[in-house]
Amino acid sequence: MNRKLRPTSPFGWMTAVILTMILLLLATSIVLGDELRIVGPERVEVANEARLLVDGLATPPVDSNMADLQAWATRLVVTVDGPPEAQPITDAELSLALGSGLRLRIFLTPDKPGIYVLVLVDPTDPAGVAVATHRLTAGGTIPPDPTPGPAPVPGPNPYPAPTQSIQQATATIRSLALSREHATTLATLYQDAARLVESAPAAIAAGTKPEIASTSDLRQWLISNGRELGLQGQYAGLADAVDRFLGQSLGATIRNVTEADAQVLRGLAWAVWEAGR
Repeated sequence: MNRKLRPTSPFGWMTAVILTMILLLLATSIVLGDELRIVGPERVEVANEARLLVDGLATPPVDSNMADLQAWATRLVVTVDGPPEAQPITDAELSLALGSGLRLRIFLTPDKPGIYVLVLVDPTDPAGVAVATHRLTAGGTIPPDPTPGPAPVPGPNPYPAPTQSIQQATATIRSLALSREHATTLATLYQDAARLVESAPAAIAAGTKPEIASTSDLRQWLISNGRELGLQGQYAGLADAVDRFLGQSLGATIRNVTEADAQVLRGLAWAVWEAGR
């Protein structure tokens, strides 16, 4: 979901700019930050709003007219990636912080449990294209149907089938019997990792540090976030089968992650989901 911050009314979200006499007390040159980053909570409940603040953004002078501010805002791009079929609500406003110029705030309301990755791209930065990312975990569950009944037959696998070689390499994983809930949750974990790996080269090229830059980062990310699922020891052979597949696919050498690694993780998401059928 790529979304440019475009106004939806004559003033749009730019109406949050507080134009008061204090403008005369602030500098009128472009406000340059240090490293572009998104600051805010890392966890939020589903349907609750997470309020995020952008630091290090090169903003226009505080005494700019509305047309200049709108023109600047339309060049910013915000991308939000989340669980399959998720449609989070995003909004933004530009406000005036005393003594620090204009500040961009982003509001994100997730509609499904899972991990959301927000990416801000600022092509207006004088130092070059700047990229910042923020990972938000949405907790809570969607209320179940109050009427008990047989479990619904699962639909088609939402993850694209990988190459034949990956399908063969994940045969052991697919042969395991996971609950539908656990298979879906674990598949989402690997899909989230794939998205972070896929975005790493662009972040590195832009001079920013991605959340997962190397195969070592990837392994640590999977261990840390995998523990939070609470599935340790529930499925005999699952951890060994996944470790064997990742070891063969990623290799033992520490290196920068690539698009091929993202495809491996997507294949793993597909295989785990199949194990819950």
